[in-house]
Amino acid sequence: MNRTIKPVLRSTKFLALRVKAKLLTMLFSGGSEFEIAFLVGCGRSGTTILGQILSSNPRVSYLNEPYHFWAEINPETDVTGLFGRRTAKYFMSADDVSPLARKKFAALFGGTSSKSQLMVEKTPHNACRVGFLQQLNARAKYVNIVRNGLLVVRSIKVAAEENEYRLLHKPKYNPWWGDDGARWENLIAGCPSEYCSDEISVLHSNSQRAAFEWLVNVREFELRSAELGDNQLTITYQELTESSERTLAEVCDFLSVEYKDSWLEDQKARLRPERSVDKASRLDLPPSLCDMFNNAQEKYGFEGRAKKL
Repeated sequence: MNRTIKPVLRSTKFLALRVKAKLLTMLFSGGSEFEIAFLVGCGRSGTTILGQILSSNPRVSYLNEPYHFWAEINPETDVTGLFGRRTAKYFMSADDVSPLARKKFAALFGGTSSKSQLMVEKTPHNACRVGFLQQLNARAKYVNIVRNGLLVVRSIKVAAEENEYRLLHKPKYNPWWGDDGARWENLIAGCPSEYCSDEISVLHSNSQRAAFEWLVNVREFELRSAELGDNQLTITYQELTESSERTLAEVCDFLSVEYKDSWLEDQKARLRPERSVDKASRLDLPPSLCDMFNNAQEKYGFEGRAKKL
């Protein structure tokens, strides 16, 4: 019975969210200023647990992957084809922001925030849309979280091969790659040539494609971090789990969010130790991409390396 009911409920939920976004743009003008921070990093890197932790602070108003908001602001944000658009942009810049998009952003995010709160928004692949986000709010802050690439790859592989996730209106929707592979197609369609474009065609497995997505998200944010200056903070998932109280305090101080020592202690209990890399984490990549992947692993001090095909 659940295999029939769940897809119906999911499809109904997403339709309702899309309608809600349209209604909010009509109800709110978005004239008042509001504080916002974007929580970014490749999916499966710890953005979800960090977002949940921050949401428990009364100073924070939290939005978890509000794809319906982004689709209303600019339909080209819908990289998985969740709301019906087949072609979208994984990478977005200032050129993708129109005056209408600014008004809708202010209405949707400003209309649902409170003057006494910091709005924290989590959409992981926004790491590849910093220029777009800066045009929407130049004062925004960014918390970027990076996790061991081999562990991210393993986690994405599991998500991509999940068999239970279904949408009634999208029979070919994959829980990671979207509607009939839309996420992957949109990722490579707009990918800068520096990412070894001649090697992308040999990436066929979920693990190889996940490795590519991780690499792109890590490097794209690095390329934009200098211009963000004091408005960005990068942490690793390993730091978050092994030095929880110190790292959470650092994040809160960066966001100007007050906290108590007892709150830090409570949140520490929610974090599990990072997994270790084992032989099951073997990853084979074409030569140039393999070097880029391993260089990123080394830069962040992560254990494990990819092997060359």
